Amino acid sequence: TRLYSVEEAAKRLRHLTSSMVDWTVLHRFLPPNLSQEMDLRSATASHFAASLELAREGVLRLRQDTQFAPIYLKTRDLV
Repeated sequence: TRLYSVEEAAKRLRHLTSSMVDWTVLHRFLPPNLSQEMDLRSATASHFAASLELAREGVLRLRQDTQFAPIYLKTRDLV
């Protein structure tokens, strides 16, 4: 099992979202080849926590249309 840290996920999100223009579902930012269920859970949890931290810092915006719906990320609009 591969456990992902929040710091590692935040670094990955900062890199992958730097050129993002539109809303993109969180799962698109997970590492590829997550074949084990626990690897997927660990990556999802760490990337979700990292996205909350980046939203708090003003780097990302988050959106969820309804309860249990996918979570979308977008870089903060520059004014």
